[in-house]
Amino acid sequence: MPVRAVRDQAVAVIARLGFPRVEDLGTRFDPARHEAVSTVEDPEAEAGTVVAVIRPGYGDGPDQLRPASVVVSTKAED
Repeated sequence: MPVRAVRDQAVAVIARLGFPRVEDLGTRFDPARHEAVSTVEDPEAEAGTVVAVIRPGYGDGPDQLRPASVVVSTKAED
């Protein structure tokens, strides 16, 4: 069985247990949902926007299994 199929099965089981994978790319950084592991100046994104997901989060609010590890955009220094 390919590794991707095993991963897909694991993600499906976790979702059935009440911890769906959260898609955070392009959302506003929220310290309750995200763990910022890096920042980057990105002229295409508003400051405080998630521009990359390093490790996805599962669940939401009080039912969060783990927060997403993300890269957050910052405002360019003048």
